[in-house]
Parts: sequence; structure tokens; C-alpha cells
Amino acid sequence: GRHQLQQRAVGGQPLGDAAGLLARMMREEVDVRRKLRALWCLYVIGAADEKLLLGLLESPDEHLRSWGVRLLVDSGNVSPAALSALQELAPKEPSGLVLTYLASALQKLPPGRLWRLAGSLAAREDFAADRVLPTMIWYGIEPAVPQDPAGALACIAGSGMTKVSHYTARRLAYELETDSATVGALFTLAAKLSAVQRRAVLSGISQAFE
Repeated sequence: GRHQLQQRAVGGQPLGDAAGLLARMMREEVDVRRKLRALWCLYVIGAADEKLLLGLLESPDEHLRSWGVRLLVDSGNVSPAALSALQELAPKEPSGLVLTYLASALQKLPPGRLWRLAGSLAAREDFAADRVLPTMIWYGIEPAVPQDPAGALACIAGSGMTKVSHYTARRLAYELETDSATVGALFTLAAKLSAVQRRAVLSGISQAFE
């Protein structure tokens, strides 16, 4: 385990000294590849604390931001501070790579904690045509849709991605026999959406009924 690793020596030096050298590399290195190697080593020996990982979200390099996202959720126990930082990043993040990592992070969150992040990602109409991101968002929210229909409806209401709207509506419509009220609310919502989003929702409902 990491605790055992921290008790060992590397090249005759305690891991605490190694952690200091790696942290210095993170601060001073210009080469992103070397920064990443230092980061991975710090994480393996348990020396990459949340403060360091949160700081990566402010990096100008998309690869460092991506790994900041990934390592913040890696354990599956995402702190309130980390989740808040991810939620704040989603609406303004310019990189499709980082947004994909944020979408992957949804799978690490329990249903009750994922909707704000999912909604911010699904609202990114500027990435609606991306080949990967809408599908990754859907994979992240799919288990939560039947558990929290209200959250799913809210996600559709703010969505700028027709693929997310379509899949979510289809999954909600599968529950017609046990939750007809939600399906009724889905039709009501569809009437309020833009023509493009309304078609996506209605086609999802139609597929579910078929």
C-alpha cells in the first residue's frame, strides 16, 4: 500500500525527500511531460494532496488540468471542495479533452451529487457536435436517470446537446408503466424546448415506446 511505500527508501533517501524533489519539479519544470511524470510519482507515493490537485485545474496546459480532474475523483470519494471546483470548471473550460475527463468523473459520483456537473456539461452547446463528449455525459448519468427523474428532467431542460436529451428522454420513457407522471412531465417539458431539442426528446420517447 501507499503507507508501506512511504516507509521505504529510494536510492538510500527517505520518500519524504523524494516527495520534496518531485514537488520542486512540479513547480519549476517547464516541460509538461516531466511535470506529469513528477505528478504521477507524487500520487503513487501518496504525496499528491488535494491542494496540489486543485491547483492543477488552474494550469494553462490542458493535460495537467485533465490529470487534475482524473486524480481528484480517482478514489471515488470526492470531497465537497473538489466537486465544487469541478462544477465551476465545466461551464468555462475551453478544452474538449478536459471536458471529456469531467464527463468521465460523473461515473465516480453518486446520483444525488452529479446533476449540477452533468447539467453544466450538457449545456455546452458549443461541443454538441463532438464525437465523444455527449456520449460520455450519457454514460455518466444513465444509472441516475431512473433514480432521480427530477434531476434528469432538469438536465434536459438546460441541455444544448441533442444526443444527451434524446438518450435521457428515451430512458425516462422506459418507465411509463411505473412512473407515468414523469413521462407526462417530459411531454410538457418538450413543448417548451427549442424545435431541435423538442425533436430529440420526442424521438427518444418514440424509440422507448417502440
